[in-house]
Amino acid sequence: MLNRVRSAVAHLVSSGGAPPPRPKSPDLPNSTSAPPAAPPQAPRSPPARAGSGSAAPAKTVEVRASFSRPTFLQLSPGGLRRADDHAGRAVQSPPDTGRRLPWSTGYAEVINAGKSRHNEDQACCEVVYVEGRRSVSGAPREPSRGQGLCFYYWGLFDGHAGGRAAEMASRLLHRHVREQLKDLVEILQDPSPPPLCLPSTPGAPGSSDSSHLVGPQSCWSSQKEVTHESLVVGAIENAFQLMDEQMARERRGHQVEGGCCALVVVYLLGKVYVANAGDSRAIIVRNGEIIPMSREFTPETERQRLQTLGFLKPELLGGEFTHLEFPRRVQPKELGQRMLYRDQNMTGWAYKKIELEDLRFPLVCGEGKKARMMATIGVTRGLGDHSLRVCSSTLPIKPFLSSFPEVSHMGASLAFPALGVSGQLSPKVASSPSSLCTLSPHQVRVYDLTQYEHCPDDVLVLGTDGLWDVTSDCEVAATVDRVLSAYEPNDPSRYTALAQALVLGARGTPRDRGWRLPNNKLGSGDDISVFVIPLGGPGSYS
Repeated sequence: MLNRVRSAVAHLVSSGGAPPPRPKSPDLPNSTSAPPAAPPQAPRSPPARAGSGSAAPAKTVEVRASFSRPTFLQLSPGGLRRADDHAGRAVQSPPDTGRRLPWSTGYAEVINAGKSRHNEDQACCEVVYVEGRRSVSGAPREPSRGQGLCFYYWGLFDGHAGGRAAEMASRLLHRHVREQLKDLVEILQDPSPPPLCLPSTPGAPGSSDSSHLVGPQSCWSSQKEVTHESLVVGAIENAFQLMDEQMARERRGHQVEGGCCALVVVYLLGKVYVANAGDSRAIIVRNGEIIPMSREFTPETERQRLQTLGFLKPELLGGEFTHLEFPRRVQPKELGQRMLYRDQNMTGWAYKKIELEDLRFPLVCGEGKKARMMATIGVTRGLGDHSLRVCSSTLPIKPFLSSFPEVSHMGASLAFPALGVSGQLSPKVASSPSSLCTLSPHQVRVYDLTQYEHCPDDVLVLGTDGLWDVTSDCEVAATVDRVLSAYEPNDPSRYTALAQALVLGARGTPRDRGWRLPNNKLGSGDDISVFVIPLGGPGSYS
């Protein structure tokens, strides 16, 4: 066992995501043509071809290039080689050709310093049109582009154990979101409360009268209030899980053996939905204040969920791990002594008598970026990882990983007050109800753009952990102020310049056989990807 533990710790990897069984998702239709509702500057994925992977999931094995970057970067073969150069680590951004990303979004990325063979991050920025599938009355909707909805979509995918999962998610996750929204098109455009049930198609199974199955009304409390935005939250959550299930079905044919963290932003009907599964992060910088829009999912932050699962299903631990946590590894000579511990119900610590089972390796160990679950993985939510095993063991890790994201939400009971650039609570912003970003019961966060008058310097910053490992929220806010103040408010290139400045600031410069920050600390050696989304920039959000 000791040899196995040493081997495990020597081969640490990182990842995320695990679902209960669900029905298979329908085949996703192709969407290579842009609908009329999409603005002309919005980039679209190219038609399907070998290596591009922009088509819907195919039944046959596709031939894919060994290395790819986001389509909107428009990299030439020479540019692709520069993007894959670990020595130069050139920052990549979309070309300044006038065909900009939606909302003049800024984007920049850089490859790692040799951590993996290729850049395992992927990104997606799309304008997606949703055609309603059926009307609320149950009758099929007549095809009419005027009755659909259009949503804006940004996604960052941080791959591990290879870039296949991130590449697949970047191509397909927004299409799963679209499929989940098809039943909601008419409902979301109707100001009345959502219907409790959608009627079946006449003559279809389940359309017969089932009133005899309903018990006395006294058995039921009043009907729960369901909001429109909670339907969108549910659609995003289901899309994540269906994407994970598709990876499970196709992992062999498509060689998707690794996994990825996923950070997704959806703008629909005046509200921004932020969904995070993994250790990427999103913050809003508004009038110099910081509003957290996500939280990281790591073995530390999800310790109690992991321990609860290990306690309820000890067979998942394989007799090799204990669900209890100790301040350090228990030694055989400490049998019978009393040591500090905590279980799935505890936030504090207590003493217990050390027993033989406590000598097993802890389910959660380490601190900070070195925290690992089952001595193997550093994140606890994400997509993929269906073949991941404990190092030097056949014990699967997937049962402990969740594909469900955290989606950010305004107006629930748990509020995250805004912070100033100094990191202190801002009285001005914290006192405003519209400034509070709250965690919904379903862990998707929603920001209502119509509740606040934004200026061109207000931005939503998305970054993979390569940025946040060496850069604090306050440092990002300071960079936002410094860079944007040097540009005219109507200059659309300012957001790309900001994304590049954030990536360069986290990467550092080559010095002393490494990449160093101005304070001489090590820069990020990981892949770094950043989106900067202006909240008060061009366009109307009504």
